[in-house]
Parts: sequence; C-alpha cells; structure tokens
Amino acid sequence: MKYIKIILILIIIFSCKRNVKEKISRENLKTKEVVDEKQVLTSENGNYELPEYYNRTSKLGIGLVKTKKDTLFFKNSINSSFQKESIYKPKSIIPIFFKPDYNIFYTVCVEKINKTYKILSANSKYFFVQERDFEFISWENFLIETVGIENMDWGKNPLREKPNSSSIKLPVKSENDFVINEIQGDWIEVENEDKDRGWIKWRENEKLLIEIYLLM
Repeated sequence: MKYIKIILILIIIFSCKRNVKEKISRENLKTKEVVDEKQVLTSENGNYELPEYYNRTSKLGIGLVKTKKDTLFFKNSINSSFQKESIYKPKSIIPIFFKPDYNIFYTVCVEKINKTYKILSANSKYFFVQERDFEFISWENFLIETVGIENMDWGKNPLREKPNSSSIKLPVKSENDFVINEIQGDWIEVENEDKDRGWIKWRENEKLLIEIYLLM
C-alpha cells in the first residue's frame, strides 16, 4: 500500500511538471508569433509614409528626369553598384512630383555626365541614374505642358505687365486657374478665364513660387 501511494505521488508530480512545461511552451510560441507579427509590420509599414504629390527640394537643377520604368535602378556614386526600388514605394529616391499611378514620377536633375544623370532626391541626397531609364525634360518644356498653375503668394509675387520686378502691377479678378502662355527665364506669362493676363515669377532662389497641376 505504501509503494502504491509513492507511485501515485510521483505520477501526480510528473503530470504537473508536464502541464507546466506545455503551458510555458505554448506561451513562448504565442509570444514568438506576436514578435514575428510586429517584425512583419515593421518591415512592411514601420514609420514609412508615401511621399506627397509635391516634395520640395533644395535645388531645382537644370531640369527634371522622368522614369520610364516601374523599377528605379540607381547608384549612390558613379562607381558604386546599382540598387533598385519600386516607384510605388520609394524610400531612397523621393521625387519632386509623385503620383505613380498616373505616370508621374519626376526628379530634379542637377547635371548630365556622359550617359548618366545626377539627380537630387527630396531627402537632399544625390543619386546617379542611367539615361536609358529616364527622360530628361527642361523646366521650360515641363511648365508649358502643365494643365494649370496657382501663384503661392500674390502679395510677394504680383501680376505684372512685363517680365521684370519694376514693371507695372496689374489687378487680378480671380486668383485661381491660370494657364501658362509663355516662359522667359524665371518669369511666366499667365492667363485665366477672367482674362487676367500678365507675368509672375515661377521660381526664385531655387524655390518654386507656384503650385503646378499635372492632372485635370
């Protein structure tokens, strides 16, 4: 009888240990699943946010380059290896104008070196891309093809009769929905449906003074 009691006690002890061990294993598995889920969320989302439609850059360069492909191939320097990323979720190259679902992905071009463009990202970093993958567009050609613009500050950048800062200021009946008729250096001749017509500056000190619309 004594031996039977001892055996029963041992069975109970081992059973309890097993239950505790199984409980610990399940808790560890649950914790691991939570950690893995957080890692996936961090790698997929994290603090990343898509760029805005317009992302200001420190320079406006000699013009713009527009990607021809959905995947960007770029270098950090002329002699470094190629890297790549999708235009739909750019992390390295942040374009000045961004709406990839409408084929809008323009980056500031600083200079052309043989068959390579040196471009400026909106995060102030420089990259190098191949001419074959991008189309160069001068600011003049880019602006003349826009569907409309708005002046950011009529007080500091008034409508003038001629393209110079000493020219006569003109009244504006409507401050919206201007189109560009002509470009002369830093000046653009604009007009709206109310027949407001004259010249304003489109850039100054490497900054855009107008909002640019590429979509109707």
